Amino acid sequence: MLSLHRCLLLSKLAHLGPDLGLLPNFRSHLCNNHPDHFKTVDSSYGRALELVSWDPDLAIPLPPSPHPCDNDRIIDRPPRFKQLRLMKGLNVKRKHRDFLIRFNEMPEINPYTVGAKVPHTMEAEKNACAVVREVLGLMVEKRTLFDHKTHFRRKFGLSNKVRGMLVRHPDLFYVSLKGQRDSVFLVEGYDDRGRLRRLDGDKDVLYCY
Repeated sequence: MLSLHRCLLLSKLAHLGPDLGLLPNFRSHLCNNHPDHFKTVDSSYGRALELVSWDPDLAIPLPPSPHPCDNDRIIDRPPRFKQLRLMKGLNVKRKHRDFLIRFNEMPEINPYTVGAKVPHTMEAEKNACAVVREVLGLMVEKRTLFDHKTHFRRKFGLSNKVRGMLVRHPDLFYVSLKGQRDSVFLVEGYDDRGRLRRLDGDKDVLYCY
């Protein structure tokens, strides 16, 4: 439902299978058990999973993440200065902070709404961030390898400079450079202690292992 053409290559979707909590034999189960939702089709790049029916009840994006200062406010009144949601210990330059504040003040975009966006504009970047945020929100651990994101760049209408965009928005995403392959995390998917939490509307339910 997030892809531009409602279709994803099965070979590429398999890369995200473990992160999405899909069974190893998901290729046959999705279509055999849910023929009213999915079907497999041939494409010039191989077999693909295609959406059969659109469900508007599922095309609802994650709610805007609450500002960290909302719960700590002693006096119930708007803050005097504009504030930015950042992880503890993370600082950005003044120019970058001003950009992020302006970016957050833009109207929210529903990533499930397909529409042509003018490249290299703040609206296009707002849409791209919404798509990536939604995809990460579907992950079991709210993270995935950055390589996996690039597999779907064209299908999700993302630019060639996806990594730069993720790094440019530390209030939304955290890009880990540990190991030989980068990982990208959804910041709001973790609490201040680094514990994974479930994003369920206004409820934050901590996962227990």
